[in-house]
Amino acid sequence: MPHVAHTTHTEPDGSPAAWWYSLTDRSWAAVRWPEGNGPGVVYQHGPRRLWDVVEAAHGWWEMQGSPSLDRFGLTVGPDGETPWLDDPGNLLPGARCR
Repeated sequence: MPHVAHTTHTEPDGSPAAWWYSLTDRSWAAVRWPEGNGPGVVYQHGPRRLWDVVEAAHGWWEMQGSPSLDRFGLTVGPDGETPWLDDPGNLLPGARCR
């Protein structure tokens, strides 16, 4: 998710929560999961629907067989950074970063 940062934490009642926020506009998304891992409650706002982007990225990851981190790589060159899966020729969707 280019130009997006995220953080996770535990709410005072013990339930997990996560935030995603754009580094280029005022978009954000937050999700809080109840104890017992039921469905999360999602909030999002701004010109980009960041939770929709999170879901799409997660869907892509699952379609790739849920690859572990050691299968990902990053090529760094004068034109920027390019993330890939398994091989530098297998670029991640929307991968060209600057």
